[in-house]
Amino acid sequence: MPCSRTARACVAAEATGLPKAAVADQAARRASFSGEEPAGADTALVAFRLPNGERKQRRFRAGERVQRLYDYVLAFGDVEFDQFELCTNLPKVVYADREATIAD
Repeated sequence: MPCSRTARACVAAEATGLPKAAVADQAARRASFSGEEPAGADTALVAFRLPNGERKQRRFRAGERVQRLYDYVLAFGDVEFDQFELCTNLPKVVYADREATIAD
């Protein structure tokens, strides 16, 4: 018998020590990235270096909002904090305007 999404969130919350709502939010974010990655000339390959040293990468459409990058990190980055900024190494650019598009 498959368990419900709520039951999976409860089990995951107990295993990770995160609040149930946080685990449910993470599951919803991950689901929003299911399916094929976008392809074509109007995409950007973005690599994320996480605080634990792990590296994640994914293609995004150039017209998507910067908020989508933050959602990806929250979904797959296993970050343990709510407040963080995305930035480049050199030159250092902080992507604080989450309403801007990735192409901006």
